[in-house]
Amino acid sequence: MLKKISRILFLFVALAALFVGMLYVGFHILMPQSRMQRMLADGIRGYSMRESMVEKISVGISGVSLNNFAISQYPNFKRGAMFEAKKIEVRTTPLSFLQHSISEINIDSPKLTLLTGRDYGKDSDTAAMNKRMIFKEHAARALMLISRFNVEHATLSFTHHLVRKEIVRVDGLTLRSRNLVFSRPFVVNGSCRIVYGDTVMPLECELIVDVVSQTVEVKNAVIGEHGKTLHLSGSIGNIIEPSSLTFGLIMRGDRSVLDRFMKVFSRGELVQFLDTPQIAVSISGTSDNLIIKRLQ
Repeated sequence: MLKKISRILFLFVALAALFVGMLYVGFHILMPQSRMQRMLADGIRGYSMRESMVEKISVGISGVSLNNFAISQYPNFKRGAMFEAKKIEVRTTPLSFLQHSISEINIDSPKLTLLTGRDYGKDSDTAAMNKRMIFKEHAARALMLISRFNVEHATLSFTHHLVRKEIVRVDGLTLRSRNLVFSRPFVVNGSCRIVYGDTVMPLECELIVDVVSQTVEVKNAVIGEHGKTLHLSGSIGNIIEPSSLTFGLIMRGDRSVLDRFMKVFSRGELVQFLDTPQIAVSISGTSDNLIIKRLQ
C-alpha cells in the first residue's frame, strides 16, 4: 500500500515538474530577451519620458532579476544616467504573485545622480501637476504587498547640471523596509554617510514614506558620531521631483555638527550668529532655496 502511494506521489511530482518545465520553456520561446527588454524600455519611456537599458533579464520559478540596469537623465542617455544598478532581484512565486504578494526585492549597488541647478529639469506648472496626478493615481492602485525591501551599498550624487561637478554625495546608503504597500504609508530604516570634500557625516534615520501624497516624514534622524550629534524631525515634500523638493524640518543638537552641515549646504554665514554649544534651527524652503533659521 505504501509503495503504491509513493509511486502515485512520485508520478504527481514528476508531472508537476514536467508541467512547470514546459511553462518555463514556453515562456522563453514566447518572450525572448529582446522582446522583454523592449517591453521594459517602452514601459519606462511611457511612464517617465526617459530611456532605459538592461544587459540581461532573467525569469525563473523564484522570480525576476535585472542585470546592469540603467535609466537615463531626461530625456535620454546623451545627458548621462539618472539611475544605475548592478542587479535588481524580485523574488516571488507564481502562487504568491497571484495573491498580490512579493517575497523580496533586493537592489544591489545602485547609483542615483540628481542634476541640480535653478530651474533645471522643471516642468511648467500644468505639466508638473499632471505628472503628480498620474503618479498619485498609479500609486493609489499599487496593492502588491512586498514582504522585504532591501537596498545595499547605494550612492546618491547631487551634481550641477552645467559643469557636471558633484556637489554632495551620499554613499554607503542602506535601506530596509518590511511589509510595504505603495498605496499606503510605510516605514523605512536607513543609514549612510554624507560626503562633502573632506567633510564626512554619518547619518541614521527612520522615515515614513507616503508615495500617494509624495511626502516623507522624518520620524528621527541622527547626524554625527562620538556624542556630537544633530537630531532631525519633520517632513520633505514633492519627493518625485528632486529639483522641487520642499522642506519643513527641525534640527536640534551640537553646534559643531551644524557647522559641518551648513558647510555642506552652503549656509556657513549663519554660524557667525550661533554662540551656544547646543542649538535648534528650522529648515524650510526648496532644494534650490534652503532657508535655515535659528529657533528661540
